[in-house]
Amino acid sequence: MALYLKQVFEYRSPFSTLPVSLSNPGWLSYWLLVLLSVPAIIHHIINRRWSTAIIHLGTLAASLIAMRFAYFFVAFGAYSSAVCIGAFFKRIKPRPLIESAGFVVLVALIVLRSGNPNKFRIGYEIQPMLFPANAAGFIMSNDLPKPVFNDINWGGYLEHRLWPEYKMFTDTRNLFEQVVYDYHDIMGYTAKGKTLLERYGIATIIIPAINPYTGQIFPLVEGIYHDPGWVLAYSDGQAIIFTKKGAFKGAKPKQQVYYEVLNQ
Repeated sequence: MALYLKQVFEYRSPFSTLPVSLSNPGWLSYWLLVLLSVPAIIHHIINRRWSTAIIHLGTLAASLIAMRFAYFFVAFGAYSSAVCIGAFFKRIKPRPLIESAGFVVLVALIVLRSGNPNKFRIGYEIQPMLFPANAAGFIMSNDLPKPVFNDINWGGYLEHRLWPEYKMFTDTRNLFEQVVYDYHDIMGYTAKGKTLLERYGIATIIIPAINPYTGQIFPLVEGIYHDPGWVLAYSDGQAIIFTKKGAFKGAKPKQQVYYEVLNQ
């Protein structure tokens, strides 16, 4: 269980991704709601709305411990904070002036939004620093061999990009306990890990060169580098892709792995 909680990304605190989340509109909204929650909870306590205060505080605490609970907090926290803000504005006079100002701001936001090329279409943006977008495209365009062994933190993104043509070895959900242990044996390039590579029939490996948390080169990278049965198919300073020898014709000199280590 400890290994599960350590490796599953959504079980981490949002504080662990604070530098990145501050550049993301969705997370900025979350942090704004966190700030608004302080006066909101105090307001409910003063007015003896115990149930509202307890639920708001509980969901807030849960979301700060593990980001997977942020959805529960946002749903209730938005309502609870809105009640507090509404009570605040009721005390301000003249109210028509405040409501008019709010209406003007809303119209201004709509006008500015309509000038955006994306308009009101729902979309998403992939942050290249977090996900191997170019490497995923390379796998598809070059029809690299299967099965694929992947970095656990990239699993969800790679499944989104490559499924159903490719199935990933694992992702941050860690749905199967044995796969979690097998993943770490392979990444650690233990004696069992070497056997598991053959047992699973892994033909393509996509991982970063170094561990982003420790700065150390992954043992799997070192092992594959010295294994003549594998070739370097791709590298871009973020991700490296190895394939079984003979499965890909455009192999690169393995010495480029050194540049990957320096770039990362």
